[in-house]
Amino acid sequence: MRPISIEFDPMHHFFLTRLFLISLAKAGLLIALTLSLCSSRPLNLLERILATGELRVVSIKGPNTLFEG
Repeated sequence: MRPISIEFDPMHHFFLTRLFLISLAKAGLLIALTLSLCSSRPLNLLERILATGELRVVSIKGPNTLFEG
């Protein structure tokens, strides 16, 4: 019976990391698009997310305004 050897392949690790980051970016854009469609000011919210790279919830108001600020 031969011993099992586990070797670390840097290219495989790089590929998986890159795949994970691409998937994370796609999910973030999908969330941003969904939030912008539900917002009362869709373009402003989406532009803010794409420009700053972050989304901060400042206030949550009535049924027509999900995110503001």
